Amino acid sequence: MLAYSSNSENPLVKAKVSSVDSKIKELVEQKDYPCIGALRAIKKGDYRVGVYKGFGTGHSSQLLKDDLLTFLTEQKKTDSAYLTFIASFPEDFILSETDFENRLWQELSAVSALDQSPWDPQFSEDPKDKTFCFSLGGSAFFVVGL
Repeated sequence: MLAYSSNSENPLVKAKVSSVDSKIKELVEQKDYPCIGALRAIKKGDYRVGVYKGFGTGHSSQLLKDDLLTFLTEQKKTDSAYLTFIASFPEDFILSETDFENRLWQELSAVSALDQSPWDPQFSEDPKDKTFCFSLGGSAFFVVGL
């Protein structure tokens, strides 16, 4: 596991990343966890964690975009099918599933608005289209919200 963030040398950020990492492992390593890809990524340490503030506010969107582009470069170099990026907003408490979904869309929209790259040509930019996929740096991302 590697912590992304321009503040990754900051002891407070490192402590938060460590805490998030422990919680992720606890979640994924529980008995009968359903996602084989997540299990493989965690077992092999084939994942990266970034810790941010202001989920859905745009507060950390530039940093998140930069970290995702760094991750994308690493992913292309490793050619790993399971290399995973986990963006965590541990200080932001969400009360409902609807609020979470709204904030997720706001965050992804803010990150996307900062990207000057063309959309991944294999997917639609229209969220209403069944071929839609979030794109950054010209590459599609599979996004899971927890």
